[in-house]
Amino acid sequence: MNESAKTEVSSKLLNAGFRYVSIRKRSEKEILDFLKKKAVKIAGGITVLDDVLEKLRGYGYIDDSVFASWVIESRRSHNPHGTESIVRELKGKGVSPEDIEASLQKKSTETRTDKELAKQVLEKIIGRYQGLPPYEKKRKLFGVLGRRGFAFSVISSVVDDLV
Repeated sequence: MNESAKTEVSSKLLNAGFRYVSIRKRSEKEILDFLKKKAVKIAGGITVLDDVLEKLRGYGYIDDSVFASWVIESRRSHNPHGTESIVRELKGKGVSPEDIEASLQKKSTETRTDKELAKQVLEKIIGRYQGLPPYEKKRKLFGVLGRRGFAFSVISSVVDDLV
C-alpha cells in the first residue's frame, strides 16, 4: 500500500472516529470495536488502525478515566443508579478496574451516597404504592432499587426508614 492510499484510508477512519465520539463520550474498547468494523470494510484499514487510535488518543478522545467519571456523574445525577450497577456497566464497556476505582473515589467526595440516591428514587415513586399492604409495598420498593443496582444493605435501610 503506497503512502497516498494509506493517508486516505487513515483519514477515512479518523473521520469515522471523530463522528463516533462526537455523539457522546466513549470508552477505548467501544472506539476500538467501532473502528475495527469500519476498518474491515475499507481496503487496508486494518494496517492503519493503530495509527488512527494513537491520533485519537493524542487529541484526547480516548481516555477511560475521563469516560468513567462521565458515566458515574451521569448515572448519579439524571437517573440515579447504585454503585454496583455503574461498576457493572463500566466493566462491560471495557474500562479497567483501576480506572473505575479511581473515578469512584474521586466522585464519592463530590456526589451523594448510595443511601441518599436510593432515598431520592423512593421519594419520587412511593406514592404509587400507598394502597398496598406493607409487605407488598416493601417487595415492590426492593425491586425498584434492586433493578437500579443498589446494594441490599442500602435497600433494606432505606425501605425500612420510609415504610
